[in-house]
Amino acid sequence: MQWEDPDPMVTKFTPGHDARLLSTRDVVGASSVNITFEFSTEMGCDSVTNSIAFNSTTDAGGIPTLKASSVVCGNLSTPEVPLYVGAIVGTWLWSATLENVQDGIHAITVRNATSSRGIPINANERFLFRIGESDNPVVFTSTATYSKSLFARAHDGSLTIRHAAAGADSWRYSTNWGTEYSDWERYTGGTSQVEIHPWTGTKAQEWPGEHIRVEYFSRLAGSSDHVQEGDIDYEPARHFAHLWLNGPYNMYGYDPGLQNQFKHTRDSQWEIFWMNEWPAVAQINAWGINSDGHPDQSLVLGDIDGDSVLDRLPPSSLTAVVLNMSMPPVWPYLGYKVIIHDDTLRYDILPYGDMRLQIVLFVLLCILPLIGGGTAVWIFIGSFYGVKFNAVGVSEKRQNCVPDTW
Repeated sequence: MQWEDPDPMVTKFTPGHDARLLSTRDVVGASSVNITFEFSTEMGCDSVTNSIAFNSTTDAGGIPTLKASSVVCGNLSTPEVPLYVGAIVGTWLWSATLENVQDGIHAITVRNATSSRGIPINANERFLFRIGESDNPVVFTSTATYSKSLFARAHDGSLTIRHAAAGADSWRYSTNWGTEYSDWERYTGGTSQVEIHPWTGTKAQEWPGEHIRVEYFSRLAGSSDHVQEGDIDYEPARHFAHLWLNGPYNMYGYDPGLQNQFKHTRDSQWEIFWMNEWPAVAQINAWGINSDGHPDQSLVLGDIDGDSVLDRLPPSSLTAVVLNMSMPPVWPYLGYKVIIHDDTLRYDILPYGDMRLQIVLFVLLCILPLIGGGTAVWIFIGSFYGVKFNAVGVSEKRQNCVPDTW
C-alpha cells in the first residue's frame, strides 16, 4: 500500500472571506486591493492565475482586473502554526493586486487550479469581499444602519432617498417602522422618491418627525438583511419610535398608573429609572398598549442568553423574553437605571438613588406630623385658653333715669 497525498486545497485567503474594506477610490472612482491565496502544496503559478474569475455587483457594473505584473508566487518560509489539531497548513502562496475595484460586492472564484505536479484541487473555491464608503449598509452592515443623509425633503415638499448601498440588487422601504413596506424595486443607486405609508394607532404611539427604514437585497451575499434608517425633522438617531418597560410590576402594561416609558436622550440612548420589589423581571415593548387595550406583541425585546444584548423572538415562542434583575441594588442604592444603546441594542442596568435619603424622609414623615400637631395645640391653647387674674376690678359709671336738669 502506498501513501496517497490529499488533493491540493486553499488554506487561507487574504483579506479574508466576506471581508469589509473601506473604499480608497482614485480619480477614476475605483480602488486597488491586494489579495493572497495560500495552498497546502506547491501549485502551478500560471495555473492559479488563469483559474481566477470575478463576479461583481457594483453601481457601474464594472469588475476587477488582475494586474499581471503584480503576481508573486513562492513557498512560505515560515508556515503558520494551525489553530486546530489536524488542520491543513499552508505551504505555498500566490499574491497579486486587483485594479478597477469599484464599490460593491465582489466574488473571486478559483476554478480547479492544479498543483506543480498537475494534480487539480477538484473544486471551485469562491470567496467574497465587500468594499465601499463608511455609510454603505451593504458593506458595513453593523455600523451603517443609520444615515443623516439618507432621507430628505425636496424644495417641492416631496420626500426622497439618497442611496449609498453599492452592491445591492434590489430595495424596498417603509415609513411606518416596518408596519408596511413598498414593493421590491431594482437598485440603480442615485435618489428615489417615496410616499408616506398610512398608519393607525393610539395617540401615545405617534412619533415626531418622519422616519424611513430601507432594506437592501444582495444576490451575492444571499441576504436582504441590509438595513439603513433615517429621519427628517428629528434628532438624534433612532431605530425605535418609542420604548416601554413592562413586567409583572405593572401587569405588563395594563396598569397605566405607573410611568413606564423610556426617554430618548440626545446621545441616542433610551433611559428609564425603575424602582420595584426585588427580584424582578421586565421586558421591552416598542409599541406599548394598542387601541384595543392590549399590549402590542409585534416587537417585544428581552435578554434570553444573558449577554447584555436585547433579543427578539416570535410571539409563538415559549421562551421568556425578559430582563432578569434577580439581585436587589447594593447599599445604599435604591433602584436601577436601565440604559439601552439604540444602535447596538446593548443595555446597561446601573444602580441609582440613595436609600439613606429615603430613610431620613421616612423618619421625618413619621415624627413631623406629631411635632407639628403638638405645636399647633400648644399655640392654640396658649392663645385662647389663658386665665388672667384681675386685681383692679371693673368700674362702671351709672346714669340716672331722670336727667339732672329736671
